[in-house]
Amino acid sequence: MIVTSKGPDIDEMLEEIDFSKAVRNPYVHYDKKEVVISIDKDLYEIFEKKAKEYELPTERIINRALDSYAAGIKGKVGVSAAS
Repeated sequence: MIVTSKGPDIDEMLEEIDFSKAVRNPYVHYDKKEVVISIDKDLYEIFEKKAKEYELPTERIINRALDSYAAGIKGKVGVSAAS
């Protein structure tokens, strides 16, 4: 197998591994919904900077921030996520 700075050579890797009988992990929830939102440029840059720091996609950092916010809303009595 040829390994470069970006990882293994994909073509060679596919020759070595047979995925024909692979199954999806039943314990992972694939419940994502694609949405398009507009956010302020300076706010996006904050998320982008944090994403680079953690070497993660900006989308994942934004999703984690929204998860945290939603958890805070759920924890408040008398406040629904819809409000």
